[in-house]
Amino acid sequence: MQRALGRLFSLKAATSFPPPAAAVSALSKGTASLDDSAWLSSPTLQPKWKVAARQTARGFADKSWDVIQPAKTKLKLYSSYKERFKMTGSGKIRAMRPGHRHKRFVKSNNQNRALRKTKLVHHAYAQTMKKLGFRMRSFA
Repeated sequence: MQRALGRLFSLKAATSFPPPAAAVSALSKGTASLDDSAWLSSPTLQPKWKVAARQTARGFADKSWDVIQPAKTKLKLYSSYKERFKMTGSGKIRAMRPGHRHKRFVKSNNQNRALRKTKLVHHAYAQTMKKLGFRMRSFA
């Protein structure tokens, strides 16, 4: 029967192996501490994962819970970009101006003519749109 004495130590491991004689004599003389390398060779006062780590081929613990995920490189594009944005020949992005659809009777004729034209998207937004890896249709 193995009873746990906490999260990382077990009672069976602590009672079945005596501590190494070199570590006991070093502690009695006051020349060693609990963090000394002599205690690391004893499986009695070590966490379980450190004992298992010594037995692995690579020599250190495989902490599978600490796996680093690779960075995702592909971003999902937005299909709404196809209708709303167009790319010019120089690589800039153009979009229709807002306010062209609703309440046109309130606006003057000059405003309505200006709203029919496209305007350039700000370069900060254009950079992130281009990073989506999406070939937008260009003006032809």
